[in-house]
Amino acid sequence: MTAVGASAPSPREAAYTRAASASAPGMVLGGGALAVIGAVLFAVFALGSDPDRAWRIFHVNFLFFTGVAQGAIVFVAAGIVYLAVLQPF
Repeated sequence: MTAVGASAPSPREAAYTRAASASAPGMVLGGGALAVIGAVLFAVFALGSDPDRAWRIFHVNFLFFTGVAQGAIVFVAAGIVYLAVLQPF
């Protein structure tokens, strides 16, 4: 129940509160572990018999995942603009 004159938080405020209080230690630990594994594998390939292969793999992965990250940012920005048009403040 809410007090007289008080209003419940809007869905945006509730979502912001949930997102701001989210804890992600597993994501940070997992990302760090994957980064270390990737660095070790890159070093193994770069110091191996075909270092050009290591650089080719690095560049292809860099281009692919950079595109995925940029696409995600554009997708979120488009969603924010869309919601701002539908639900102005």
